[in-house]
Amino acid sequence: MDNNMLQAQAGLWNLTFGYLKTMSLRCALDLGIPKAIDNNGQPMSLSELHSVLSLPPSKKSHLFRLMRLLTHFGFFVDNSNAGACTEAVYDLTAQSRLVIQKNESANMLPFIRCSLDNKWLKPSLHMADWFMQDSKQIPFELANGCTLWEIASREPAVNKMFNDAMVSSSCLFNDIIVKKGDEIFKGIESLVDVGGGNGAMAEVIAKNFPHVRCTVLDLPHVVHGKPNDGIVKFVSGDMFDYVPSADVVLLKVEKILHS
Repeated sequence: MDNNMLQAQAGLWNLTFGYLKTMSLRCALDLGIPKAIDNNGQPMSLSELHSVLSLPPSKKSHLFRLMRLLTHFGFFVDNSNAGACTEAVYDLTAQSRLVIQKNESANMLPFIRCSLDNKWLKPSLHMADWFMQDSKQIPFELANGCTLWEIASREPAVNKMFNDAMVSSSCLFNDIIVKKGDEIFKGIESLVDVGGGNGAMAEVIAKNFPHVRCTVLDLPHVVHGKPNDGIVKFVSGDMFDYVPSADVVLLKVEKILHS
């Protein structure tokens, strides 16, 4: 087999087993590994981690494989080379610290948990079915039998999971807005956040730039019960039917224009 064929095979293996990277991340979060290391206050050896997680003895070698994979991708770091260690010693990295932030608005865990929930993973198994059907349904509807919004309207836990994820994914944007806002909002008196959920981003804008009147437009089940006596006004509606008038319309593209 020549070199080109070997490279092709390696590339095909990467495509085939790429999902293991994602599922390994989900496994580590479900087991609570980043939190365990953080609670320990210092790096943990494989044996210490295995003990704290209360895993069966037979799973220790498999835990090593999981940690080795996630270390390779930068989610953990192995500090065993820093001293006379006989086994791997794991510490957190910038990536893993993003899922244990005490500041909830800067914690990426809700976004990751939502993205890796079964309801969001199932559509990927139905992509070929979707391509073969002449239907307006998106893969999510084909896999789950209804739209996300229908599920969220009848299952408060799903609605909360999605809104928490949106807050989580906004943390970087919020920081940029605060730092660059004087330039961004110069001459702006009003803003409507379309699909703004619980208003986390609009609230950041309103608090830091009081001259900007902020409104959140979202579906009825999302804004139901939200008070309108605060610094952000909530409007119930469908963006495809009506968007309140404002100087600026804000849309977070990755989770609003998703269909």
